Amino acid sequence: MAVIVLDVGEYVEFLTELVKIVTIFTVVYVLNSYSSDKGIFEADAVDIAIYYTLGVSFYYLVVKKLVAFQ
Repeated sequence: MAVIVLDVGEYVEFLTELVKIVTIFTVVYVLNSYSSDKGIFEADAVDIAIYYTLGVSFYYLVVKKLVAFQ
């Protein structure tokens, strides 16, 4: 059971994907900015891949359990 449940009708899929993308990009940006002085486009590809994996994991393990659209 989710902590926050919003009734949005026909926009369920859109809002779910929007929250997923924003969560993943936020995690990637925060991890990159705290780990090095390089910009997001100057960082190593391996670092970005690891941060992306952590972002996806954070979404599925935390955010998806807290927020649900119906």
